[in-house]
Amino acid sequence: MVKVPSISVSVSPQAVAGTALGAGVLVGAGIAYLYFSFKERTRLTKELATIHANIQELRQELARNDAALAQGVQESSNEDIECTESRCEDIETVSVSSRSSRLSKRVTFSSASGTYYTALDTDNESTKTANDTDYFSPDEDEDVFFDLSSEEESLAACAKLEEQIWETKEQFVELFEQVDRLMEGSKEDQVAAFKMLQQYEEENKDKAEFQWRIAKSFNNLSVIEEKLGNEEQKKDYIFKAYDHAERAIEMDDSLPQVHEWYAIMAGRRGDYLSNRERIASAFVFKEHIEKALQIDPTKAELHYLLGRFCYEIASVSVWTAHMARALYGEFPSCSYDEALQHFLTAEKYSKKQLKDNKHYIAKCCLQRNEVDEANEWVEKAYEVPIKTPADEIVQQEIEKLRR
Repeated sequence: MVKVPSISVSVSPQAVAGTALGAGVLVGAGIAYLYFSFKERTRLTKELATIHANIQELRQELARNDAALAQGVQESSNEDIECTESRCEDIETVSVSSRSSRLSKRVTFSSASGTYYTALDTDNESTKTANDTDYFSPDEDEDVFFDLSSEEESLAACAKLEEQIWETKEQFVELFEQVDRLMEGSKEDQVAAFKMLQQYEEENKDKAEFQWRIAKSFNNLSVIEEKLGNEEQKKDYIFKAYDHAERAIEMDDSLPQVHEWYAIMAGRRGDYLSNRERIASAFVFKEHIEKALQIDPTKAELHYLLGRFCYEIASVSVWTAHMARALYGEFPSCSYDEALQHFLTAEKYSKKQLKDNKHYIAKCCLQRNEVDEANEWVEKAYEVPIKTPADEIVQQEIEKLRR
C-alpha cells in the first residue's frame, strides 16, 4: 500500500508543467466480454429471423402448388378421365421444386402422410434422410407452425445483457467523474481521489482512462511530497506515475489525456536522467502535447502546457542552448512570442478562469517590454478567486509581480 501523506499542501498546474521540463524544460475485460456476447446473440437472432422468412416464403409457394394440383385434378374429372388404381399410385407423390435459392432444397408432398417435408437431393420419400426437416403439417395451426420461443428468449436475454452493459458503463463514468472533481480540489480531495482509484484498480487496470488518471494522481502525490521535502518519496511517485502513463498510451493513444499525461510525466522523470535524456524528454513532451492537440484542438489546458514549454525553452540562455546543440546535436527552439500565442489561445478556449494562464501572459508581456499590458494581466490574474491550493501558490507569484 502506498504511503499517503497527511499534511495539507497543494498541487499547482504550473508546478506540474515547470518541473516536467527537465533541465529548464518541462478516458474492461468484463465489459468487452459482455459486449461481444451481446453482439453474437444479436447475430444469431437475426439469422433465425431470416430462416423464419424463408420458411414463410416456402409455405406460400407450397400453397400455390397445392392449389394448382387441385385445379389440375378437377379439370381431369371434367374431361371424364378415369383414374385407375395404378395411375393413382403413380401420382400419389408429387414433387415440386422450391423457388427459394437460399434454401436450395426440393419440397415433397406425400398424400399418404399429409405432410410437407424437405429433402437434400431426394426424388421420393424412400430416400428421405435424417437431414430432412418436417416444418409443419396442414393439420397444425398456422400461427404455431414455427416455434419462436427460443427467439423471444434470445431477444429478452440480449435486452437484459444490454442493460447490464450500460449499468456497468454508468458506474465507470460516475467513478471517473468523481475522481476528476477530487483531483482538482484540495490536498485532502486529491488524497481521497488516489484512495478511490486504488480501491477500484483491479477491475479497471486494463482501461487507458483509468491508467492516465492514476498517473495524474501519483503526480499529485509527488508534488505533495515535494512540499514536505521528501525528495525520495517524490521521485518514487514520479516514476510510478510515468509507468502508468506509459501503460495508458500503449492501451489507447486516441485519448488526448493519455498523450497529455505521458508528456508531463516524461518531462518530470527527465529530472532524474542524464542531460541527453532530459533533452530527449523535452522533445517527447512537445511531441505528445501536439498529438493531444490534434485530437482535441480546443482544450485550453493543452495550449497552456505548450505555452509553458515554449516559455521555459525561451528562458534558456543562448549560450546554454548552443552548448546543448554542440554536445548533443539538438535542442528545442522557442520564443516568448510563441509562448504568448499559446497562452492567449488557452485563454480563448478556457471554460473557466485559469489563474496561472493569465499570470504567464503577464510574464510574456514583461519579456516583450509591454509593461502596461503586463500590469493589466497581473490584475486580471490577481482578481481570479482562489479555490484550490494551486491557486494559492500562483497568487504568491502574482503578488511578487504587483510589487
